[in-house]
Amino acid sequence: MTSRSELDHRRREAQAALLGRVAGRALTRRTTGLDGLAKKLVAGRAPTVGPDPELDHDDPDWQVPGPSTRDGSDRT
Repeated sequence: MTSRSELDHRRREAQAALLGRVAGRALTRRTTGLDGLAKKLVAGRAPTVGPDPELDHDDPDWQVPGPSTRDGSDRT
């Protein structure tokens, strides 16, 4: 088991508590106040993702499939 100094232990505990609060705020739907600030912090650290060519469709009549039922029949 690794022995840590009390200062290091307190620093790690504070960091874990802070990240727990930021993560909770970043996952809410609110965009104002501390929630918005947390979202901006998380978005700034997230890597940018380019467009996925597998998701492009050439057919202009293609539509996103709707939810299916258990028996396989389509409800309209």
